[in-house]
Amino acid sequence: MPYYYFDTETTGIYPKKNKIITIQFAKLHINVNDDECKILADDLKILKVWEFNSEKQLLEKFLEDSKFFKFKDRQHFNFIPVGNNLIFDIIFLYERAVHHGLINKEYLPLSKALRKKPFLDLKPSLVMLNNFKFTN
Repeated sequence: MPYYYFDTETTGIYPKKNKIITIQFAKLHINVNDDECKILADDLKILKVWEFNSEKQLLEKFLEDSKFFKFKDRQHFNFIPVGNNLIFDIIFLYERAVHHGLINKEYLPLSKALRKKPFLDLKPSLVMLNNFKFTN
């Protein structure tokens, strides 16, 4: 399963009242022999709410293309997200999809969505590299 850089931009920190304005993702090309990881410019996808009629259409497009919260061979998405503070992004994405009726909370509760598939959140590593400080 491929690794993908994944990030969202939102209008605030509260998924019940704020909205997603962009979703970015790109396949990570990892060369373990050279300890190299890169993103090719052609692989970067940025879905912008202003290019759709609504946040709902933005989410529909992303969920359809990525299978992010769909069951496929008992898996929730067809890539492993890599990014900073992914718990925030995944919870926000989930809550906004539920808000728009794109995910049934009874069929896929948030706890199940978070634990069923791996993701690589870089936030703990970045905090350690910053002498265990959350700011500069």
